[in-house]
Amino acid sequence: MKQRQAVMKELRGQYLHTPPHEKSRILNGFVDLTHLNRSYARSTLRARATQGTGPVHHPRASVTMAAVLPALTEFWHPSDRLCGKRLVPFLRRIIPSPDPGTA
Repeated sequence: MKQRQAVMKELRGQYLHTPPHEKSRILNGFVDLTHLNRSYARSTLRARATQGTGPVHHPRASVTMAAVLPALTEFWHPSDRLCGKRLVPFLRRIIPSPDPGTA
């Protein structure tokens, strides 16, 4: 796998900067060497080299979850453990809305 990626990295630079009639020759050699499907090989050679090396998204921890989870569990058990879609209307009837306009 590492060898295939090294070959791909080397040929990607050549492939991107050559005229169209030469790209076919490079693609044929790459397909013969790696035994990849031609259309997949073409898309990998055309892909940017920085693909997948961007910053990693780390979702923030929920601040209110620790306070809300015990109360939510107390309503969830008597409702026979409904799924979220069906639990929301049940909770709207039990918990009063903080804003009188949103009923």
